Amino acid sequence: MAQGPLSYSWLSFPFYAPLSGSVTQDLSNHLYQGVPEIEVAVITEAGSFGSQLGALTKVVLELAERVVPGYDETKAETLGALKANPEDASEAKTPLEQLIVLDALVDEIKKRHRQAAERDARRALEQLKRFDEKRYASFVKSLNR
Repeated sequence: MAQGPLSYSWLSFPFYAPLSGSVTQDLSNHLYQGVPEIEVAVITEAGSFGSQLGALTKVVLELAERVVPGYDETKAETLGALKANPEDASEAKTPLEQLIVLDALVDEIKKRHRQAAERDARRALEQLKRFDEKRYASFVKSLNR
């Protein structure tokens, strides 16, 4: 069997099984209804969807605290149930309970990411100190300015 540049077998062609190729998801603003230029301006100038939703969530929960009878008990029970069994987070019954759970989950995710960033920074600083104490001292001094 010849092994030249013109000899091919069916194995030499790229073959992709279903869902095995590159998978990308377009999260750009043109997926949303509205004027794309305005959507981009809102996201870049006013704030991300997450920051907008976060502000709305905080306002709704603050209003609920002032207006809804028994809000503190509802919040305590909902968060207690969430801590006891995090897998049941989707089982919140009322929209208020769902919002309380979502807010708590978002806060937990943010906390984990802050802790990871702090841990990474601490490791990097310890490594810099081991490799070059003068640069470490200079860097730490620059942080205190």
